[in-house]
Amino acid sequence: MGHSDALLDRIYGLVAQARRIVDITLLQPPPDGRFLAALRNAVTTLGRSGRSVQVRVVVGH
Repeated sequence: MGHSDALLDRIYGLVAQARRIVDITLLQPPPDGRFLAALRNAVTTLGRSGRSVQVRVVVGH
């Protein structure tokens, strides 16, 4: 575990605990690897929570 893992944990927590809206803005290239896995896991957790949350992902080009 490196220093970047703390960032992934923080992003996961923020998305997974959202109450109304999640906006994620990224630059090219789109995320892959551990960052993408953290986002996917957070959105999955959010979906299983039963809360109605709007999720928007924007990738700049």
